[in-house]
Amino acid sequence: MSFDINSLQLQDTTTLHLKNPSTEMPLYTGEKHDKPVEIVIYGRSSKQYRQWLSAAETAKARRKNKEQSPEEKLADTVDFLAAITKEVRNIKIGETEVNNYEAIKAMYAAPGLVWIGDQVANALSEVDGCLQS
Repeated sequence: MSFDINSLQLQDTTTLHLKNPSTEMPLYTGEKHDKPVEIVIYGRSSKQYRQWLSAAETAKARRKNKEQSPEEKLADTVDFLAAITKEVRNIKIGETEVNNYEAIKAMYAAPGLVWIGDQVANALSEVDGCLQS
């Protein structure tokens, strides 16, 4: 009997439960601290991820061999993270709920919140988070 490799197909999305960058403890909010702080991201097998990758390759070809400035690299990273973010749950910056594309970009662009992008990138590289159950 052969192994059905389809049993290991990736899902389009995975849910990342953010962790405190200092303690590694999962973050919760709400009066009873029962609402997980989460980001739903599109995985590498998703159409959204592949579209962003294709657009990035096209932009790179247009630049030819021109080196990107640090600001341009940061902007590309923020655009990438925002493009692969499907949903943000239970996060606000100050009094602003992170519930739209511009707020998501602002979250990823904030210098003091770079750890969020790091956790998203790590989740993206962990295949088991996207495996179908």
